[in-house]
Amino acid sequence: MGRIEAVHARYRTLAERLHPWHWFVPLSLFYLPFLAAPIAAIFVLSLFDWSGSPTFVGLAHYEAILLSGLFYHVLGNTVYYTLGNTVLTVGGGLVLALSIQGAYRRARPLLQTVYLLPYAIMPVGVGLIWALMYHPSVGSVNTLIGMLGFDAQPLWLGDSSLVMPSIILAGSWQSVGFYTVIWLVGLASIDERYYEAARVDGAGPVAQFRYVTLPLLKPIGLFLLVISIITSLRIFGLVWIMTRGGPSQASEVMVTWMYRVAFIHNDLGRAAAIGVILFVISMVVAVVLMRTFDVGEGGR
Repeated sequence: MGRIEAVHARYRTLAERLHPWHWFVPLSLFYLPFLAAPIAAIFVLSLFDWSGSPTFVGLAHYEAILLSGLFYHVLGNTVYYTLGNTVLTVGGGLVLALSIQGAYRRARPLLQTVYLLPYAIMPVGVGLIWALMYHPSVGSVNTLIGMLGFDAQPLWLGDSSLVMPSIILAGSWQSVGFYTVIWLVGLASIDERYYEAARVDGAGPVAQFRYVTLPLLKPIGLFLLVISIITSLRIFGLVWIMTRGGPSQASEVMVTWMYRVAFIHNDLGRAAAIGVILFVISMVVAVVLMRTFDVGEGGR
């Protein structure tokens, strides 16, 4: 009997040690074959030259990319789009969510639906719609400018100084509804008693927003910030449909460049290296954001 109890005790000790880790099993069944394995395969692909028979070149592709002036130009365009899109979607989504929350109760579902509808459109459709709107002669944007009495008819997608802001506006129009809905969920989860206590202490609307709303929305804000930055860093369909990276690569971003190198220049190894670099940048940004906002174990 004592031996059986000792076996049970050892089993319980082992089970307690393994208990935190068994939650990783279901995730690993998906993560390993569908995420980790492809990432490893792309890295291996980037170490070879595939122009003829596969030839191992080591880190030569990475060296060529990092020493190329085009890389920093394309990275700058990608960062430009990411910053602009994140400000308009995350910040604009919060403004819209606060506006909807303050609207008449029966109008809220209608407003949520209206703002969310563009998110249901494929990026290809959004690109085609906005490319037509930006058309210099028949587009609605220049038509509206003419109706307002201005003579200027800008080449929105043909001017290197206007093309990125034009794409950012189109991308933000599509995505802002998603962020608005998530912000609304966060606002609805805040207990009204916090606001009542703040009002008792004499806090006005601005103070309530600063000291009650923003701190309680911090986890959701970080989530939206990370999602916006990562999705913006890998923007492809919208840019490719609207400009193909033009004019003169003024709107070329990392993924359109990777696509061009892989399927137009047929350099799969270098394209894979671009993908690995973009993956590393995305991971670093996500980790830095989580550390900056102190979200994780012990963060609040």
